[in-house]
Amino acid sequence: MHYLPEKKGVDFLWRGVGKWWGVQRKELHDFLASLNDGRLATELGQMHTGITMPHLILEGRVQQTTTGALMTRGYGQPIHIETLWKRLFSLGYAGVFVTTSRDIANTCQLIRTLYEWSQNASHMTARTWPKPMNDWGTASSRDTQLALLQMMPTIGPRMAENMLDQLPRSPFSWNVTEQELLAVDGIGPKTVARLMRVFDRKPATGKRHSAP
Repeated sequence: MHYLPEKKGVDFLWRGVGKWWGVQRKELHDFLASLNDGRLATELGQMHTGITMPHLILEGRVQQTTTGALMTRGYGQPIHIETLWKRLFSLGYAGVFVTTSRDIANTCQLIRTLYEWSQNASHMTARTWPKPMNDWGTASSRDTQLALLQMMPTIGPRMAENMLDQLPRSPFSWNVTEQELLAVDGIGPKTVARLMRVFDRKPATGKRHSAP
């Protein structure tokens, strides 16, 4: 067994987009025991120093008596379901993602899904249009601009942000040249050609195009 996962406080360890990712798996009864003997605190400390997005999988079905006491098969003192919830809330507050699974097969499926997700450098799913409203019930100017750009063909969240950050002026009048668009990270000649066709303009490098 390799020492590196243990050193980083996880059971499963892998690389994704240049970072270390890992999962600590705890069967429910072992989770409760590790709270009592201090193992979990040590492992979480290791995860925070070496793992991107510390993640704990709590495996097993929670069974309780009619009074709310967990049926823990003798692992430490009886614990109430509300105490378990509070412990999980505390982990979330400390920046540890907690996911539950039914059994070992479900755990394997979850880890495989997390591994696949971790290989995507952008992690942009939660940033796609439409953006959430702010406390006043309206979108910010930047959010509105990002939403408008993403309504155009081939423009996703990352490319929209790059266009706003890297173009020398607002693209909404389409007062930009093909060369300026090509200088934006992620935009190639085919994308430029498609964007120009949106406004019925033929690509002609160096010329500016205005919206109709």
